Amino acid sequence: MTASVPEQNQAPVCRGESLLRTGVEILLSSGASVRVSGECMSPLIPEASSVEVKICDAASVRPGDVVLMQRGTVFVLHRYIGRMAPPDGPMLLTKADKSRRPDNPWPPAALVGKLTRTRTGEGWCDYTPGILRRTASAAYGLLWRIFLKVKGPVRP
Repeated sequence: MTASVPEQNQAPVCRGESLLRTGVEILLSSGASVRVSGECMSPLIPEASSVEVKICDAASVRPGDVVLMQRGTVFVLHRYIGRMAPPDGPMLLTKADKSRRPDNPWPPAALVGKLTRTRTGEGWCDYTPGILRRTASAAYGLLWRIFLKVKGPVRP
């Protein structure tokens, strides 16, 4: 969080995105669930499902994990498919299950956490990707890293 030392009777100055991120991390740490919108990750996460996310850093995610990322004031829950190392620093690759191409690369600082449980009308279900999901995600990420090296970044 960006903050300055408060002078007498002044509150700390915070940027909106940092304050939002801090609030989300506090809620997730306390075990709160988050309601999702959109169909891009169904059938794993149907529209209006609730999810629980564990806060983590980029070193603890593996291909196949579903991760919560932040860009500005928007939070995105997509599948992690790999890591890139362009000259300006490492980047994370994610992709919606229903999308044909990955999202624009994310800096590691954008990672909030990874999915641990989902809740639909049938109750809570723990989420751990199996070996096939991890292998397929890693292979897909590798193909996109090769493509991006050859063609350059994909623009929306």
